[in-house]
Amino acid sequence: MKHNEQKLTTVKESPQRQLSLLLDWFSRIQVNSFDIHVRRKHNSEMNSSQWITCHEGLDCHRLQKLWSWMRYENAKGGDIYFRPHRHDAHPVIFLDDLNLKTASLIAKKYACFVIETSRNNTQVWLKCDKRLSRIERKKAQCTLSNMGYSDPGSISGDHLGRMCGMMSQKRRCWVNGKLFSTPQAYSPSHEGHSHTSRGGGARVLSFEKKNSFSEREFGWVIGMLKSGMDLNSIRSKLLNQAIKRGKNGAESYASLTTQKASSIVNT
Repeated sequence: MKHNEQKLTTVKESPQRQLSLLLDWFSRIQVNSFDIHVRRKHNSEMNSSQWITCHEGLDCHRLQKLWSWMRYENAKGGDIYFRPHRHDAHPVIFLDDLNLKTASLIAKKYACFVIETSRNNTQVWLKCDKRLSRIERKKAQCTLSNMGYSDPGSISGDHLGRMCGMMSQKRRCWVNGKLFSTPQAYSPSHEGHSHTSRGGGARVLSFEKKNSFSEREFGWVIGMLKSGMDLNSIRSKLLNQAIKRGKNGAESYASLTTQKASSIVNT
């Protein structure tokens, strides 16, 4: 094992046991208060749905007591989500939409809990070396998203992640805890610090300062390409991001940017 790499523990347990392992991991990093939300669909189409704030500020014991209720809501067609309590400062940030290879590389270096939400797609709860406010968490998420380590649509500082052991109503597959590691924490304040390499010369959770939206988005596209995401998915994400910020000629911009980044990565 290389210096600073963590021992990965694979999660191969029953759904309720997965919840226990998840809460045990959060307890070890001193996160003990959680929010549970349900997204209930109004009909057979998930685009007609309603978010319901059901429980907030739960300790681990109270959350575990809600297991049967969560399974009931899930069986009725609801999606179950959780997060560390949004009003607390806590030492963990949320990363969304990483493929399993990238998530595993992160887990080899830093303490995190990886949840596979669909085939080869994950959400990662990453331990930090200090407690962060919601604004600080959002800033760290934004920086990592610019490097291709998280979906830019999932940046909020208090974003909800899927609960393991439940059925994803969108994908019609089980959401499972995949692996976890401990104890080394990630330091979001160490900008420019060199980290363990991954394929193509990119650096695991390193920071690069960008001077403009286009430069940041180009770095984000490079990061996603090197992490193995397919070109069409990247182009779609970039197009959505460009439209949100009012970019003129968004479709042309998204196509040209992904083509240029692809030519660099593949040379």
